[in-house]
Amino acid sequence: MQVAVTHSKADFDALASLVAATFLYPGAVGLLPSQMKPSVREFLGLHRDLFRLAAAGDVDLSAVTSLIVVDTNSWDRLDKPYNLSGRRDLEVILWDHHVEGTTIRADWACQAESGATVTLMLREMQRRDCAFSPMHAPLFLMGLYDDTGNLTYPSITPHDAY
Repeated sequence: MQVAVTHSKADFDALASLVAATFLYPGAVGLLPSQMKPSVREFLGLHRDLFRLAAAGDVDLSAVTSLIVVDTNSWDRLDKPYNLSGRRDLEVILWDHHVEGTTIRADWACQAESGATVTLMLREMQRRDCAFSPMHAPLFLMGLYDDTGNLTYPSITPHDAY
């Protein structure tokens, strides 16, 4: 089983990246963190049924063979049930725009300076020609704008604007 996880106290970039992971890895289920920003929780209250998302209690974590970690590179930022750092039989895939402080040793990683993790993932979705519904586009934009201060932060790149 393949699951995607993100950091606790999830913002819109974390949620957008979690959803993007379900497109890049079609069999994957996104697992929601227990804590989310209030605006993210409200958004999911209205639109959760549009996404392949589950709570930790809905999935047998012992059956996980592949873990996709998005928008964080530290085991400490994951909810305790999702911290599978002790599992040696686990494939770990990492997507993150934070390049320093990495504690997760991934089998494969896309870590690059960018304003938002969803930017990195959308570039790959475009390369693979991944189709998504019109409802997903606003979420991806919300993730991008949330993490880049509406494209005003100095950390943004031309890829974020594109």
